Amino acid sequence: LDVVTGGHAVGIQVLGGHGYIREWGREQLIRDAKITQIYEGTNGIQALDLVGRKIGAHFGRYLKAFFHPVADFIEQEMMSPELKEFIPELAKTFSMLQETTQFIALNGLRDPEEAGAASSDYLKLFALTALAFLWAKTVKVASKNQDGPEADFYKSKIMTAQFFYRRMLPEAAALRKIILAGKKTLMQMPEDWFDLEVA
Repeated sequence: LDVVTGGHAVGIQVLGGHGYIREWGREQLIRDAKITQIYEGTNGIQALDLVGRKIGAHFGRYLKAFFHPVADFIEQEMMSPELKEFIPELAKTFSMLQETTQFIALNGLRDPEEAGAASSDYLKLFALTALAFLWAKTVKVASKNQDGPEADFYKSKIMTAQFFYRRMLPEAAALRKIILAGKKTLMQMPEDWFDLEVA
């Protein structure tokens, strides 16, 4: 959700203060994207639910419902000329998601604070991976529709996918690094130190 909303926020910045004016329609898009966070509860609660309940539920059945289609798609399209600039990056990001999922599953079982510390960043990493998967599927369809009256529409989809892969997806590597850093820097400060004041 943050990723989707962030994209609309960039659109508003491009338009400057005028982006908040109704005639552009941009302000409606960002409000529509933001409301989904309220419908389902705060992102933090959703992130905690993801690492605390969804990862381990039913022996990982929920994760398999996403992981298996992504893995199959990567394997099937690895040699696809239309997706040659997308599949390697999708595969790399998917591998990061799998690695961090295993890290959270193992460490979270031993220490719930480890799972909690990773939760928000893990949700963002999951979202980036899901969007990368969907954009790759979009490119597969768009690349077959380069002729005809809607050619520009499909070309714009490919260009948008390129933007996402080059300007947004690289954040996944930073999120992985943050997650693997563990809880220490979040939890090491004694609680009463938050009330300290300078004399």
